[in-house]
This record gives sequence, C-alpha cells and structure tokens, in this order.
Amino acid sequence: MDTEREKEKPAGSSSLEVDHLERSRGQDDNLVYDDPEGEPELHFRTYAAVTAMFLLNLVQVFALQGPPVVLSYIGKDLDATASDTWVPNALSLVQAVLAPIISSASDAFQARKSILVATCLVSFVGAAIAPGAKSIGRLISAQTLIGVGFAAVPLAYTVPSEILPRRWRPSTCLIPSVVLESDTW
Repeated sequence: MDTEREKEKPAGSSSLEVDHLERSRGQDDNLVYDDPEGEPELHFRTYAAVTAMFLLNLVQVFALQGPPVVLSYIGKDLDATASDTWVPNALSLVQAVLAPIISSASDAFQARKSILVATCLVSFVGAAIAPGAKSIGRLISAQTLIGVGFAAVPLAYTVPSEILPRRWRPSTCLIPSVVLESDTW
C-alpha cells in the first residue's frame, strides 16, 4: 500500500504536500453570502457609482435620440443637407464596431471601471467639440468620439453587478432598462 502511494507522489514532494493538495480539491472556494447579516455594507461610494451608471444610461439615450429629431435643422444650419445623415450614423457605427472589442478587453484584462472611465472621457471630449461645430465634418467627428463612449454601454450594466451584493443585482440591471424604455415612448 505504501509503495502505491509513493508511486503516485511527484518526484521531490513530501507526503505532507500531497495530503494538503488532496484535501483542498473538494472544497468550494467561492465566496457566498448566505446570511443577510454577513453581506457587505453599502456605502456612499456604492450608491454614487450606481447613480452614475443610471445617469450614464440616461444621458446616452438622450444623445442617441436627440440628433435625429433636429437633423434637418442641423443640415440647413451647416449647409450640408446631403451629408447630415452621417451625424447619428457615425455614433452608431463606432458603437457597433468598438462595443465587442471593448467588452472583450474588459473581460480579458479585468479593467471594466478604468475602461468605462476612459471611454466616457473620450465621449466627453466629443460632447465638448459638437456644440461649437461650424462644419458638418467637425460635427461628425465629434459624434464619432461620442460613439466611443457609447461602445462602453455593456460595461454600464456589468459594473453595478460587480459592486453590489447578489440580491440587488437583478433590480440594478432592471431599473435603468425600465426607466429608459418608458422614456423612449
């Protein structure tokens, strides 16, 4: 019997190491909050982060639906009625191309929050350029920068689910969706 155990041991390991590894294989290492009293407390920073994600979703809906409403006026003011359709399309195209890349990068590098902040800053630059646009090209470029922020929309749903306890995660994803859906009627 002892000779069989000695054959199973890797070269240079003691019986203490093998026993330790065998005991650790059956344990569940996941952290589970079964006791409501043992759940982490929600601090002001958590509420501020969740509120910021809600506001991010709301602002993105306004930015997505605003330009098409006044598109004919934009085209007339900038003397570019032939190319004014690129104003809303530039944002959507950038979002369609970059969203899968940004989502994959955030999963691969576990940098959701920093990627979300960086894309929002790029979007903020685009939002600062757009109001002063004197040509349709500058406005389309600004919309392209805003589209970089829109590409991070999936992250705006995953960040709250990472910072909140498990029992609050479904409602945190549901509330912005319901509010934004009722806003688009």
